[in-house]
Amino acid sequence: MKRTVIAASLALALAAGLSFPAVAEDAKPVAAPARAAAPAPAAELAQLKYMAGSWSCSGKAEETPMGPAHATAGKASIRLDVGGFWYAVRYEETKTKENPTPVRVGGFWGYDAFQKKFVAGSVDSTGGFANQASPGWEEDRLVFVGDMMGMGPNKVPARDTFTKKGANELTHVFELSMVEGHWTKVVEETCKRAGAAPAAKSADAAPAKP
Repeated sequence: MKRTVIAASLALALAAGLSFPAVAEDAKPVAAPARAAAPAPAAELAQLKYMAGSWSCSGKAEETPMGPAHATAGKASIRLDVGGFWYAVRYEETKTKENPTPVRVGGFWGYDAFQKKFVAGSVDSTGGFANQASPGWEEDRLVFVGDMMGMGPNKVPARDTFTKKGANELTHVFELSMVEGHWTKVVEETCKRAGAAPAAKSADAAPAKP
């Protein structure tokens, strides 16, 4: 019945001289919009390549309200992660008699094109967390400055300074500003790249005795 009504309607339309839009034989489908190019890591990240690798560190933590002064030892790992956009940073102190509650730190370093600065975010095993920024290497120094939270109701300015001492050695100093305008050293350590070849001897060095 339904098909009969449709057929009758079409016949009447044709009899009345009505026409229907023709479909062009050469009509082409609408092209899909071009896919946006995938984002790429910032070229500035190459400045942090020196830091990548495994490091063995030793140094001294100063006396603070968190505990007495003591020797420190630990290992750090820094590697590209998250699609090459961030450096994953991991540091773990070694537990010793002098240091029964070793600190563990995890975080990421990247580059913020809006600030035109390197950025760092970290958390640690004391419940603290920090947000810092750096303009990048200035000669042999890389300095991250920002705020540390989780040490009480207030933010505390925090500064990490890395200084190159050679291709496979650096020093690291961590400071807090408990009093405005004054930085207090919390820990200083020397780190050596794990697995690095020993420095080559000078060609004019005295020959070894038989």
